[in-house]
Amino acid sequence: MPAGKLPRKGNKSGSAAEGPGSAPPSYPSADDQRRQLISQYLESKPKGADPEFTPEERRAADEFLARSARNEPAITDRMRDIADGTGARLEGLDFRLKGKSSFDRKFNDVLDEHDGNIDAARADMKDAVRYTMIFEEDNYVDGVSRAESMMKDKGFEPVKWKNLWNGEGYNGVNSFWRDPETGQVFEAQFHTQSSFDVKMAEHEAYEVARDGDAPAALQRTATELANEAFATIPKPSGFESLDR
Repeated sequence: MPAGKLPRKGNKSGSAAEGPGSAPPSYPSADDQRRQLISQYLESKPKGADPEFTPEERRAADEFLARSARNEPAITDRMRDIADGTGARLEGLDFRLKGKSSFDRKFNDVLDEHDGNIDAARADMKDAVRYTMIFEEDNYVDGVSRAESMMKDKGFEPVKWKNLWNGEGYNGVNSFWRDPETGQVFEAQFHTQSSFDVKMAEHEAYEVARDGDAPAALQRTATELANEAFATIPKPSGFESLDR
């Protein structure tokens, strides 16, 4: 090739010429790089075997989940009414009952926390049945307040209420309720569309942040990533009134 002459596009003897319209090379953003580290860690983690329960623990887990499945339909009917009455959308209703594998892992963890006390572990299993309500941002506080009132009117008894709009990190209201007709305790989360979207997008980050086996530096990275994402969410006006 004559000196000073650029190679033609596609010429094997050289790189393609970059014209005025050529796109600059793209590199992963800092967020993308952090997400890649988190995903790589989760993919490299050995898949844990199913928990090894004693016969008594296995029986307790199976009975609890079966009872939850029997109790769920009547609770769901009332939750649908509450959503209709408050203008909320019930999100993820197909997953309102915890699956067996997920339940077993959670029950095993709770058993460990209670030194193998089955009765204490059963009492601490509050999300085998769970619901998510999504409200428009400008109707969020009023909608959540009306949902709370309607749940009480439907006979549900409040067990625990956490307004998590105040601090950094996860945003939303998480609550637990007891159905006195069945004794079933269940979870109800109240979100805006934005807080729900970030919760779903940052699922892996939160999983690593809570993973005691993850390297400390990666746990910090995961926590920072999730906190930064939640910091971008508009907070509903008057969310402080949802403190209980």
